[in-house]
Amino acid sequence: MVGILLDDREFAFAEYHAYKAAVGGISRFRSREDRLEKLLFDQQTGMRGELGGFLWYYGLDGLWKWDQQRIRRNENPRQGDNGVDFVLPDGRTVNIKSSRLLPGRCVTSYHLYVRPEEPKADVYVGTVVDGRMVHLLGSATHEMLPADVYHGYPFDGAKVLPFEALRPILSNGRDDTVGYLSFPEQGALDLGR
Repeated sequence: MVGILLDDREFAFAEYHAYKAAVGGISRFRSREDRLEKLLFDQQTGMRGELGGFLWYYGLDGLWKWDQQRIRRNENPRQGDNGVDFVLPDGRTVNIKSSRLLPGRCVTSYHLYVRPEEPKADVYVGTVVDGRMVHLLGSATHEMLPADVYHGYPFDGAKVLPFEALRPILSNGRDDTVGYLSFPEQGALDLGR
């Protein structure tokens, strides 16, 4: 697991883009009423997690790349991202899935949740957001998701991978080192930059 602590500037960018994105949209986990009530909270969680992923992968260029993408997406905020947060140099798509750390919970008690009706990504990265800290739990390929769906609150109908089943995030791009995600069938793949 890798932790990314958002500095004041990064945190301000995440909050700004959360406000810009809080226009409605759909939730695959919440009712319409619950979605509207918790919209800003959800957007803050997603923006911080997404930015943490960009900072990890792109290192020093992460904030700029993420901000440019968010500016383009803010032009059509109701369109969504089609399940793609960024594309790797080899063409694989990455979707960053974020949850907010709840009081009394341990970061490693969180799971990666993906709804079957969500657009398919090649790689999912699970994050847990705790204030300014973004914990990158690990990654999974689409093929690693279980065939069966979870039954129970709050993610009924989702495909669930527990923390222990995720591939570890092996390197922190924040210090401009090369980023790696590991997959069992291929070992550690150099994602490059």
